[in-house]
Amino acid sequence: MRMTSTVLPPHHPLEIGRRLHATRLGLNLKSTEIAEAIGITTQAWSQYEAGSRRASLDVGLALSNRFRIPLDWIYRGELASVPYSLAQEIMRHMAGDQA
Repeated sequence: MRMTSTVLPPHHPLEIGRRLHATRLGLNLKSTEIAEAIGITTQAWSQYEAGSRRASLDVGLALSNRFRIPLDWIYRGELASVPYSLAQEIMRHMAGDQA
């Protein structure tokens, strides 16, 4: 049986979760640290990273306000307006996820 890979749209919770995970690692933060910084539980953050729960706009805005993470990156996967040094770290971690 041949398996085909499905490309998920950038707004899919699993894709958002991958970006949140890589972003947290790029910021060099633990799950507990980022959750506390934006005022949510660690459990909620873990669900967002896993893609089992979609991060609300309030969560996205909290990340944007606290860490200057553009909403276009979180919800659409557009890396262009992420600060350069953070974008480099994010891409390094995303490449490691696919290895």
